[in-house]
Amino acid sequence: MDNSDHIYIKAFNHAYFLAKYNAIILEKILESPNDNEYYKGLRDGNRTFKKEQKISRSKEIEKINLKKSKDKNLER
Repeated sequence: MDNSDHIYIKAFNHAYFLAKYNAIILEKILESPNDNEYYKGLRDGNRTFKKEQKISRSKEIEKINLKKSKDKNLER
């Protein structure tokens, strides 16, 4: 792994953390036009976090709907 890979990975992890705990700051950073490895890592980390968050929410909604369905069947 070369230095640019380390920079990318570090930025990816920073973005994931910021997306989870302070998304506003991350969005402001990503508004700046940039194309270096750190910026690419931030962008990709943010995308990955959002994608995983959507999947997690979908699974949670599915569980809630399943529970509601089971509850309705018990009432009958």
